[in-house]
This record gives sequence, structure tokens and C-alpha cells, in this order.
Amino acid sequence: MHIERMRASAKALDFTWNSDIEKIKFDPSIVNRIELFKDGHFEVTTRAIPAPKVNPKVKIAHKVNSSNPFLYHKTSIRLPFPKDVFDEICVNEKGELTEGTFTNIGVQLNGTIYTPPVECGLLNGVTRQKLLRDGKIKEKILYPSDLQNAEKIYCFNSVRSMIEVKLCE
Repeated sequence: MHIERMRASAKALDFTWNSDIEKIKFDPSIVNRIELFKDGHFEVTTRAIPAPKVNPKVKIAHKVNSSNPFLYHKTSIRLPFPKDVFDEICVNEKGELTEGTFTNIGVQLNGTIYTPPVECGLLNGVTRQKLLRDGKIKEKILYPSDLQNAEKIYCFNSVRSMIEVKLCE
């Protein structure tokens, strides 16, 4: 799924696709990163999976514009990783929640976990896609008040899967 998303982004952003990427064997016990360059060459880097944080917290910290095409693709044009919390959540120009700086988000309301629709301005992460496909989450436009009223809040990505987080007070 990551390779398919990368291929679609390469096409959308007018990058030369390098089919050698499809032959790479990945080690699931580490973080694998492929950086594709405009001319089609690529670099592969790996690193250890970061240790889980104790009592992970999130906060609303960024404003984004849902018309920014880079929000919809995993590129090097991204917000910096947070330093003092697990992740920082973004809000678009309409006041809707979008995603974290490196995770998608889910908010449990009345027993159902919701995640914002892609159109709000977010990357359609692989774990997000799987959770939607498996019926574990549903799409719904969410607002900062939904984070404050949530029964539970989750962050998810392909490195950490789905973890429960708390909103900073």
C-alpha cells in the first residue's frame, strides 16, 4: 500500500517513477524510508522504531489550508516533528481537524471512532485506510470541541499502529 501511494504521488507531482522501488524487501521490525527524487533516483534509509511514550499527549498546534496539495502526499514538505508532546494536531481554514504532524487521528464519540475525511486536508495514511476498510473507524468532519468531548483519542500510523493519547490541558 505504501508503494502504491508513492507511485500515485509521483504521478500527481510529476516525478519520474523508478520501478526498482517495487523490488525492495523491507524489514518490518524497523522504520524503512524511501525518498524518491524528481528525476527518479531514490534513497533508502532505516532506523529503529522509537520507544513508546508513557502517557502520550497531543495538542492542537497548527493551522493548514486544505487546498495545499502537499497535505495529500507524503513528501519532505511536512510540518516538523513535535518536541514536547507525542503529536501536534492540525486544524484547517474551516476550523476542522485534519491530522497530526506524523499520524492520522481518531476520536471516539458515543462508542464509534471517527477520523476526518481526506478532503479536510490530510494524508490518507495506510493504517487509516486499513482501519476504514475493516470497519474499525468511520469518516466524519471533526472539530477541536470533538477532541475535548471525546471518550478516547487515538493517533495511528504504520510505525506505531493505533495508540490511545490524551489531549493536553
